[in-house]
Amino acid sequence: MLKKINTPTLETQRLLLRKAVKQDCEAFLEIFKDDTIHRYRPWFPLTTIKEASQYLESYILPVYERDIAYYYVLEEKTSKKVIGFISLDGLYPGRGIGEFNAGMIYEYRGKGYLKEAANALLHMAKENGFTKISAIHDKENVKSGEIIKDLGLSYRYSFDERKPHLKKTVTFQYYEIKFD
Repeated sequence: MLKKINTPTLETQRLLLRKAVKQDCEAFLEIFKDDTIHRYRPWFPLTTIKEASQYLESYILPVYERDIAYYYVLEEKTSKKVIGFISLDGLYPGRGIGEFNAGMIYEYRGKGYLKEAANALLHMAKENGFTKISAIHDKENVKSGEIIKDLGLSYRYSFDERKPHLKKTVTFQYYEIKFD
């Protein structure tokens, strides 16, 4: 059984993982306006600060009203800048199952921040009663696949899904890690 806990603050060497606040809408705009992220994700671009604010208030902040939630912004400690987010979505509290979801501002990708945050989240998830964490990525997004494997998740299967906003069928790869 999962512990009833909602996004407790976590710290890593370079990051503060914390709940999002309304003032983070500029960071969410920067993450979600990036066309490179939409190539691999089922998200629609945000183009204005108003859209980012609405997204934050409609989809992110309500998560913090649940008994159990894990939705973090990644704040770089030295600059105090929000550089990304990471979450465990699709929570099944009775079964202790969650799925990784993440996004980063382009200039911070490839510097190990996401792996650092994901390791902290994995450790906490195991301590709080999760039995399985999964991750799915577009087969063409090789870098995401490498991060997932580096975290210790194992490949299980692939599946195709039609993505109308991309006007193509995408092959996704499913990975998971089980905790004893």
